[in-house]
Amino acid sequence: MTMPSIPGRQILGKILAINPEARVVLASGYTAEGSVKELLADGARGFIQKPYTLRPLAATVRHALAK
Repeated sequence: MTMPSIPGRQILGKILAINPEARVVLASGYTAEGSVKELLADGARGFIQKPYTLRPLAATVRHALAK
């Protein structure tokens, strides 16, 4: 969600402009509950908090693909 030159929200918008059906999972070491909810409302299919391990990542991706 936090990147050096462009915010995650803008990247999400660009991806979804190219492909509205894209299944985007966001990952961040920072979280503001409201921001995550807004990004999910904007079209992200999932969110995972860093640090994470393989099992929670796999579950998040599976859930995003099933939506």
